[in-house]
Amino acid sequence: MSVRWRILVAVLAAALMIGGLAGCAQFDSLFKSDEAQGGPTGQYYNFEDIEVPVDLKIDDKRSFVYETGGFKAGTLLFSGYVEIDSLAKYFSTAMVKDGWKLKSTFRYPKQVLLFEKEKKVAIIIIYEGTINTHVEIWVAPSV
Repeated sequence: MSVRWRILVAVLAAALMIGGLAGCAQFDSLFKSDEAQGGPTGQYYNFEDIEVPVDLKIDDKRSFVYETGGFKAGTLLFSGYVEIDSLAKYFSTAMVKDGWKLKSTFRYPKQVLLFEKEKKVAIIIIYEGTINTHVEIWVAPSV
């Protein structure tokens, strides 16, 4: 191989490596938390005291909320590309911030978090699907 050809190959290889590193940095920034980027980390859906990470998308077709006399109960279903452990930590912190008390947890293979508040309970079930992670939020009156 000629010297010119070797220099051309070396320059192209260096350009690809630099471009790849720059692409990785941009790709990595897509997955940084909104909190680190200064944006919101969660939002409220049908229950004003249950914050859900913005990385989760609601499944309107399978969710169900019943409201009567100022009380809401039901099931909200979400999915997204988030790790189970980070979701469990998120909900443990956010729910306590919103006045819920963590009563118990279950682990493996799913994570189940049981919260209680005056006159109601919430169960959050987090599990892996084939492609992404699923979250079920169940809210009911306490007995």
